[in-house]
Amino acid sequence: LLEFPQVSHSDVIEMVKLCPTKSCSLDPIPTSQLKTVIDVLAVPIASLYNLSVSTGVFPSKLKIGQISPDIKKPNLCPRLFNNLRPITNVAFSSKCLERLVSLTLLHHLSSNILFVPVQSAYWANHSTKTALLRV
Repeated sequence: LLEFPQVSHSDVIEMVKLCPTKSCSLDPIPTSQLKTVIDVLAVPIASLYNLSVSTGVFPSKLKIGQISPDIKKPNLCPRLFNNLRPITNVAFSSKCLERLVSLTLLHHLSSNILFVPVQSAYWANHSTKTALLRV
């Protein structure tokens, strides 16, 4: 994989329609509304992705996340920092770019049989249960 292949606007439309309709306060418009106008916005999103992977630069504005604490277990004291874990919410557009890169990379790995036969993580239908069953 010397370079990432270009994505088309139809690839973007398909990917966005498959994404969950969750929104973050960092999103300029709610994801549900974005999905209704994705036919119009797919071309600029595809251009942004193609420019990002061709230059190797991820836009700085998409690197921003909103971090909030979440209690690890309900019976723990929420005032103790050790009982909390950070949850980061990022903008939907950031998730889109990340997902497009991930899909491209996974397609390349699977089509060129580059996964190790005992691979469990990052492979569809393979989990820690699959790894334990192998052992």
